[in-house]
Amino acid sequence: GAAARRVKGWMPRTSAAFRAMSSLEADVAAAQPSSDLERERGSVEYGVGVERATAEVDDPRLIFDHVWERLERERGGETFMTFPKEIIWLAGAPGAGKGTMSKFIMEERGITTPPLETSSLFTGEDAERMKAEGRLLGDAEVVEAVFRRLFDESYAKGVIVDGFPRTEVQAFCIKYLHQRMEGLYSKYREDPTMMHLMRRPVFHLCVLYVNEAESIRRQMVRGRELAQSNEIARDLGVGEIADSRATDADEKLAKHRYKVFKDTVYPSLNAIRNKLHFHFIDASFDKALVEAKIREEFAYQSSLELGEDTHELISSVKSAKDIVQHARQNLVQRLNGYVRENKELLLEVIELLQTDFEHILLRQALAGAAIIRSNNALLSNPVAVNMVLDILSERGYFVTLDVYRSREPHLIDPITPGDSSPQRIRSRTVRNFIFNVEFARPKIRRG
Repeated sequence: GAAARRVKGWMPRTSAAFRAMSSLEADVAAAQPSSDLERERGSVEYGVGVERATAEVDDPRLIFDHVWERLERERGGETFMTFPKEIIWLAGAPGAGKGTMSKFIMEERGITTPPLETSSLFTGEDAERMKAEGRLLGDAEVVEAVFRRLFDESYAKGVIVDGFPRTEVQAFCIKYLHQRMEGLYSKYREDPTMMHLMRRPVFHLCVLYVNEAESIRRQMVRGRELAQSNEIARDLGVGEIADSRATDADEKLAKHRYKVFKDTVYPSLNAIRNKLHFHFIDASFDKALVEAKIREEFAYQSSLELGEDTHELISSVKSAKDIVQHARQNLVQRLNGYVRENKELLLEVIELLQTDFEHILLRQALAGAAIIRSNNALLSNPVAVNMVLDILSERGYFVTLDVYRSREPHLIDPITPGDSSPQRIRSRTVRNFIFNVEFARPKIRRG
């Protein structure tokens, strides 16, 4: 019958879950002809041992709107629909190392709260068995549970959501959530009391990928290692006994779990990848390489995080990346230009470096840093100053320059016979150049 037609996205239902869904299913019944309602997905109501078929809604827009309206009523209006500014929706093939890699994402994005694990929102013996076997929970219940938990104040600055979405319906609900948050941001961006709450949303979709063979291998290795540690804990009392997944001990279940990821989870993310920021991380490599790729992918991007007006205003200032992009080529060009156009001044600057700088650098060789002060008249020429900086940079030093002006006496008016007034002291402005020089210091082996 209907229960055998489509078994996708089903979950153990409790009476509370059925009550929560009743109004949504009523909306479907009112909006669709009865023939459409026959597109049912089988579900089993655990706890009473009775199998029953219930209408499971496939329309993501209908599910999202219903969940949003429920939460809005529950919280007291749209001004209380304050979701985290940054949400990273994390999915991964079994054995891809989400637990380990999420730590690197948190460090790079400055997220301090632990990831929100979707599976932790559903408890109970039957639900745990389904999760262990890699079977899917119901879309509407999962969407509502995840969205409700995101209101937690600890997630205000940002959160990683682990294990969501797992179906295309859930994925489109993410897209609709982003659209709704963008709408609230635009609506309240000029409101001084709300602008700090309705912030521009930043959503990332992240997939950690390994192929099927590697996934199964890692699951089996994890299962064996956990079995060994549990055996030690039981026999010797060292450590604690940890729960294990059925898929980590059975290759067929492990293969099925990967198939769920490949056939359902990944396509769901792929369906909205062009709407949000998408990160595909090949987790097949060693930990250090994967970490480097994650840090590169999640590095700060001003165009994604700043408000549009803010970004437009400050983007006219060159970034550090732009400044250093051709710095080496420009240095070579300037040095060659000094020889062609101002060779005599260049020779004077070289002599200054040899007589006034080198002996100080030699004395500071073990420190790898020196502060050189000079008010040599040659440095009154800006071209000479540029030559000093460029030559030292080419020679492998890291140089910064501070210039400050001071007044010093240089002439005292002569005494006039019969004049008892104080002598006038005339001062002049002197420019003092302070070169802060750093370089690689030698390694000294001690002991």
